[in-house]
Amino acid sequence: TLTLEPTVAPTLTLEPTVAPTLTLEPTEKPTAATDEPTPRPTLIPVTPMPATPTPRPTPRPSPSPTLTAPPTPFRIVCDGLTPSQRANLIFTRLTLVSDAGDLSDPDTPQGKSFGWIVRRDPSRLCPLDDALVQRYVLGVFYYSTMGSQWTFCYEGDASCGDNAPEFDGAESWLSGATECQWAGVGCNSSGDVRGLNLTRNNLAGALPDELISLNGLESVVLDENELGGRIPARFPEGLLRLWLNDNILGGTLPPTWPASIVALDVSDNSIGGTLDGVVGSLINLRELELRKNFFVGNVPSSLAQVERIRRADFRSNDLTGSMPSSVCELKDDSDEFNFLAVDCAEVRCDCCTPACPQEDGERRQRRTRARARARARARAAGSVAIVGDKSEEN
Repeated sequence: TLTLEPTVAPTLTLEPTVAPTLTLEPTEKPTAATDEPTPRPTLIPVTPMPATPTPRPTPRPSPSPTLTAPPTPFRIVCDGLTPSQRANLIFTRLTLVSDAGDLSDPDTPQGKSFGWIVRRDPSRLCPLDDALVQRYVLGVFYYSTMGSQWTFCYEGDASCGDNAPEFDGAESWLSGATECQWAGVGCNSSGDVRGLNLTRNNLAGALPDELISLNGLESVVLDENELGGRIPARFPEGLLRLWLNDNILGGTLPPTWPASIVALDVSDNSIGGTLDGVVGSLINLRELELRKNFFVGNVPSSLAQVERIRRADFRSNDLTGSMPSSVCELKDDSDEFNFLAVDCAEVRCDCCTPACPQEDGERRQRRTRARARARARARAAGSVAIVGDKSEEN
């Protein structure tokens, strides 16, 4: 029988050092029973043995581990917002309250309050938080009135509430407490600001227009401070009491007021202008305090439309003329209108309480005639000057 065997048994190695080669070899010579060699050669793999056995490869030692900090992830706030996204959305919302230019300026009260809200306020409010607008507006109020110079409860005042009985138990302004806990701030059960009461606390600067955005504001008591500038042109509907007496406010009174207001005290300031068209809008007014200012003109007849008035003080101004008869009629018919005061030397009033002395009537007439003569002389002097100018031209 014919047996086909490889000349060298193949060996199995895990890692051959040399790739196997293929050789063509005929089988051994045929035995006697075979007349001729096998017609076809067979392919026999031959794996030569290496001259020197290859040692088992040594695995490369792993290098010493290097400690690297993981990549810093984005800080996420307010339901997935990054800090910059949060700041942009807060800015956009506050443009409904303040001018965008003021918000962008870090030197304005608006810019300072915005920066505080975004970066320093411990409450970390989100763009849609209900308290965002009123907290921002109070921040504007703080910076507008020179809060760092307040006597009590300025930012960081650790003794706030200890040295001022009226602020007993209160928190300092711009603290992490809710704004309803700040000194002089009153809120309703819903957390809406209802009142500001900071009498004699060294407030300076000016009142910001943003106060109109405190929709629940009912009372503003800021008397005996150093507030200057003009009174804001608008206040929120629902305002009941505005006490700004004993400050250094200037300008003129706003032409319109919330119909809800019942007490207005701007006495002892430097406010001027006429009262025509101002008093008539205060239809629910009970108390009107205007003494010690620079109002000119006459006592307005529109005061007679304020049917619930109880007290009106026009003294120490530059008002002239006579008390309108309609105002006297209102006073005579009212059981509550018990105080009406003017400068008796300048304004004739037969119904005022305290009453103007009757003996002042003759002196008043003499002053009136003297003023008329002075005006006539002034007109005459002006006419002469005009004529002289014309003659020179000719």
